Amino acid sequence: MSRVDFYILSDSAATAREQFACRLVAKAAGLSNRVHVLLDNESTLDALDTLLWTFSDDSFVAHDRWPDDDIAASVTLGLSQDGIPEGADVCVNLSDTLVSDDCARVAEIVAADEVARAAGRQRFAEYRDRSAEMNTFKL
Repeated sequence: MSRVDFYILSDSAATAREQFACRLVAKAAGLSNRVHVLLDNESTLDALDTLLWTFSDDSFVAHDRWPDDDIAASVTLGLSQDGIPEGADVCVNLSDTLVSDDCARVAEIVAADEVARAAGRQRFAEYRDRSAEMNTFKL
């Protein structure tokens, strides 16, 4: 693992984390990266699946579900238990688990509430213990 970026949100809206994830995924994919988004369960995967098509009035992010779909898009969504597709450049972690060393760049998005911040601090320490290059962006 080479780089982990932590995005610390100040917005406490219920969907702030997912909205930011959509913008981040769109930007990373627009820079020709293969992006994989890790989620904890089917309901959060379904919600993000819909949001990626609708989060902006003038654009959307084409994507596939992994490992279920025949992968054609540069963006994939999958459950953390299913791992990371080969060739992913950027992994956006919206799950509660640490991303494996299979991804060169990881984006961790930390919500504004204290429970999320505490979990984010724990993941930060674990990535640091793996000798990852760490970056923090307060938004």
